[in-house]
Amino acid sequence: MEDGQGRGDGAFSDSDNWFEGDDDRPTRWESRETEFRRDLLSDVETVDAEEVHAILSSDDPRGLATLCAEGQLIVLRGAGVDRYPAFQFDRKRSEIVDVAAYANAKVGAATDPWGAADWWRTPSRVLGDRSPMDVLTEDELTRAHIDSIGKYELD
Repeated sequence: MEDGQGRGDGAFSDSDNWFEGDDDRPTRWESRETEFRRDLLSDVETVDAEEVHAILSSDDPRGLATLCAEGQLIVLRGAGVDRYPAFQFDRKRSEIVDVAAYANAKVGAATDPWGAADWWRTPSRVLGDRSPMDVLTEDELTRAHIDSIGKYELD
């Protein structure tokens, strides 16, 4: 059961201390992060920078960098490739979906793009247990929804 130091009940033991030179623990963490990213990329359609330029009719890479730095656009960086979740773009209008840019900024896409992308696929009580991505693709997501989610569900 318990050994007097909190072990045995699911608490961390000394062998779980990642800061004591246990080289195996960061590898496990990195593995979990890799698994999370693969899972996210399998759930969310993405496009590369060339496709984004074609959608937006723009060849200026600084424009994309600025939008990402401002948190209006999610860019998922990894393995030397930048991927952009496709739901952010209105291909017919050749623009970024306004409510997507608004939500991205609210959920911190500039500082945590992977977390922001994950937020989009997470069901919300405010949205009737549908994900923001699903509601957006049904063309029903509004800024008021995003504000309500921020008020009632986000830190």
